[in-house]
Order: sequence, then structure tokens, then C-alpha cells
Amino acid sequence: DHVTQTALRLEGIDAPLCPDPAVMVQQCFGGVIRQHRQQDAVKAVQNAFPRGYLACQFSADFADDASLDGLAQELSNVIAATGLGIALFRAGAAPWHDDAVLYAKLQNRLPPGTAQCFPSLHLWEICALIAASRGVVGSSLHARIVALAHGLPRVSLALPQQGERPGKVAAFAETWEPDALPRSVAADRIASAVMQALDVPADVLQDNAAQLSARYLESQAHWAGLLPSRGLAQ
Repeated sequence: DHVTQTALRLEGIDAPLCPDPAVMVQQCFGGVIRQHRQQDAVKAVQNAFPRGYLACQFSADFADDASLDGLAQELSNVIAATGLGIALFRAGAAPWHDDAVLYAKLQNRLPPGTAQCFPSLHLWEICALIAASRGVVGSSLHARIVALAHGLPRVSLALPQQGERPGKVAAFAETWEPDALPRSVAADRIASAVMQALDVPADVLQDNAAQLSARYLESQAHWAGLLPSRGLAQ
């Protein structure tokens, strides 16, 4: 992203920009993801929310009651405005990543029947849940990038204690995504940011995904050209 690139330049390192490899997930693994969309875990969510759903994720940084209350209020506003359901998924279960207990607490704060906790931690089932959604709300960078690769609306959550520090998710979005899409927003701005993201035309989102795939392949070809032929053979 441009923040890292600037920091490197201050140290005398001139590094070109390249998108995160995850922008290739749909192009490289679209068939696998489509297969998992037809399996029980994702189908259950689709059946529960026939009008569609948002795939939502947040880290343990949002563990305090004030943060959970703020998430619940804003997501409730989204549910009321759109009729979409909420599928709460964990992007990972490492310490201080995502906590299933917190997800249950948030679900209890939302209107009955409007949210489900997605139990799977299987990589392709998570990708399939995102791919089948109407959009993503979360603090995970790679959840956002999977949504990007599928041409879906996305809204990222700024960490409550982040302050003025530049966040990696916002830096990625500023570098690679259309200005019409929200970057990282505080919990009390989720509803307005989701409505803004849902209003971005589908062709704009699809074009962005195609452009980043092409940019990644260009970078990959450049790196391959820098390697000795014997190194490639080995």
C-alpha cells in the first residue's frame, strides 16, 4: 500500500506497488468456492435469509460492551433499512483474532431472527459465505479483499483504539479501490457506510476486481523476469 511504500522510500528503498495476492482468489479458486456455496454450511445461511445477507466479522478488539452496543445499533439500522440478514463469521480463531463468545453476545443484541453465527472456520467455506453475500462488513483485511475479488460492496471497521495511526485496511483501500467505496469507519458510522457501499454500481466493483487481477499478473511477470533461469528451473 502507499503508506508502506512511503515509509520504505524514507529509508532509501524504492519499491513498486503490487496488490495483495488475495485479489486473485476468485480467478484462481472460483470453481472451488462455487462448490462450497452449494454445501450445507453456506446453503443454510442462504435459506435463512432469502432476501440476502451481509457477511460480518470483527476482531476481539471490539470486546467491550460499548463497542458491542455500537455494532448492534448500527447493524440493526442496516437490517431495518435493507431487509438483509447478518451472517457473523470468524476470519480466524488465533488469540486476539475473532471470538465466538463475542459473536454470540452481538447476536443477542440484534433483533430476533435477523442474524446467525456461521460456525465454520474452513477457508473455502468462509470464502463461499462471502461470495454468496450482498457485501462484507468487518475488520479483517483479507475478508475485504475476498469481497473485492468477487466485485462485492465492502465496509471495513476501524479498531476502537486505533487513534490516528494509519490502519492497514484503510491504506490498502486508499491505494487500490474506487473513491466511491468507504474505507475504514468507526462503529457508529456502519449504517451510512453500508448504504454508501451498496449504492456503488456493480460494474465499478467488477472493473476494480479485474484491474487488480491484471495488475497482480503484471507484477508477477516482472518478478519472474528478475529471477535467473536456473533459479526458476530449480
